[in-house]
Amino acid sequence: MKDKKKIKYNLIVGIAGQLIALVLGVMVPKLVLDHYGSEVNGLLSSVTNIYAYISIVEAGIAAAACQALYKSIAQKDQKQTNAVLAATNKYYQRTGAIYLGLIILFAALYPVFIQTDIPYATIVLVILFNGLGNVVNYFFHGKYLILLKADGKNYIRAGLEIFTNTFKQISKIILISIGYDVVAVQFTAMMASLVQMIYISYYIQKHYSWIDLSVRPDLASISQSKHVFVHEINYMISANIDTILLTFFSTLKVVSVYSLYALLYSIIERTLRSVKEAFEFKLANEYYRNREVFLKFFEAYETYYITIAFALL
Repeated sequence: MKDKKKIKYNLIVGIAGQLIALVLGVMVPKLVLDHYGSEVNGLLSSVTNIYAYISIVEAGIAAAACQALYKSIAQKDQKQTNAVLAATNKYYQRTGAIYLGLIILFAALYPVFIQTDIPYATIVLVILFNGLGNVVNYFFHGKYLILLKADGKNYIRAGLEIFTNTFKQISKIILISIGYDVVAVQFTAMMASLVQMIYISYYIQKHYSWIDLSVRPDLASISQSKHVFVHEINYMISANIDTILLTFFSTLKVVSVYSLYALLYSIIERTLRSVKEAFEFKLANEYYRNREVFLKFFEAYETYYITIAFALL
């Protein structure tokens, strides 16, 4: 597929996903507030933000692996692509084990340190069901999502996310409306991660049958993850520290109110990320193929990106 089509599909699917997320993202918190109360809504928002910090165990790996894959794909080097994927898989297996341990620890300790009337068991199960989907990602298909992004096929991942997120949100709307508790709602949402894993595995087998993770991993190719780690930490702090501080120094009801105001900004941020990801692979390809073309393309991209960001904000 030509790069122009990939960019177009990435943009269309990415932005469509954010529009759908905006509509459903406004409906679900309203239902949660009406049926479960402000505390539960605050709990869900707080847990989501804390998980952003727990994901620090993966910080830098995805970005470094993606950069290495940009180069091998641009050079059409399948052997090196396999070596990078094997290294990424090795890191993700370790990350998945650490992440699983951290969410169990989080589930056990978090209810002790917050002010709430929500039962301990409910909080524990909500935390576990929120995090187990990411464990599936680390162990099974996370490396393949990075490959699709590096190959300019982010629209496959984005399209699948539209489907799974829509399924999650609609299932939440239905279950909440007919009276199921928040634990059942979170469990159903977690099951969408299994659907995503099955489809990604099928797609990779069909379109990338040459992939072999048994080759010798090129660990040096993703050694830059340590440097990327610093940038990831900086982003996590700036993006999530507000809700974390409110969680521990205020109440979940305050977190609930704040999360509703912050929803619009998060939608804008994700829309801009969709624009960035639509062009990212093209920039990387030109960087390795023709530096002069890259500089011209990057200048145009930067101008339009800043204009769109300014307009949305």
